Amino acid sequence: MNNVVICAILKNEARYLAEWIEYHKLVGVAHFYLYNNNSDDAIEEVCDKYRDCVTLINWPLRANQQMLAYKDYVDNYSSRARWTAFIDGDEFIVYKGSDDLISYLRGQKDKNAVLMRWVIFGTNGHVTPPAGLVTESYLMTHSICPNPYWKSLCRAEYIDINNIVTPHHFFYLSDHPVLAAKDSKVLIYHYMLRSEEDVLRKVRRGDAWSVTESEKKTRNALASAQAYLKKYDNTDLYDDYMLTFRNELRSRLSAKGFIA
Repeated sequence: MNNVVICAILKNEARYLAEWIEYHKLVGVAHFYLYNNNSDDAIEEVCDKYRDCVTLINWPLRANQQMLAYKDYVDNYSSRARWTAFIDGDEFIVYKGSDDLISYLRGQKDKNAVLMRWVIFGTNGHVTPPAGLVTESYLMTHSICPNPYWKSLCRAEYIDINNIVTPHHFFYLSDHPVLAAKDSKVLIYHYMLRSEEDVLRKVRRGDAWSVTESEKKTRNALASAQAYLKKYDNTDLYDDYMLTFRNELRSRLSAKGFIA
């Protein structure tokens, strides 16, 4: 049984996927269950280089695809892991304790879940995608988060799959407590925007959770992108914590042939 795995639904994230996988391997994630939702990029080619730790599931649904992917994961894969993080391809699990993520979770074995607070990063002034890594190119965040939400790192086998109403947290069939985000030492560094060009691409691919939200965003993609930038790009705090991993990430990505 793996200690920590990630379940994610992805669409056209191949450009950034290898860095995301390598980073999470560095912090202790053992396996990735990735639901490929109608991508038309090189996701298969990227995942092929990680056959030892990636299970890629073709998921061509166009309605309720994220909720149904989570249900499928709980039904078919949750028994293979002690802890599952339900996050997106632009979200990075960050643990800043004195030990390591696995040790920290060992001390939370009486919990159903550990909630991970969002730390949202802006464009860092990038109009087009920069040549560098995500984790080294976007270093500006907010002293007051404009949307203080969270994601779940949980005991997925206890999720009530008939009552999944949000991608951020779950209801559970066991009565163990949930560690609130304010008490948790685990964060999510959320690269929600990346470059301005990425924001527009993000809007145009739609919303994996809600058909209504997807239609609303794509109806006027440019206006939706501008609304994202207005809300989330007013960053005022420099955070270079992720540069801690830069050299090792670059070395690993180079060994896999993703960067020179």
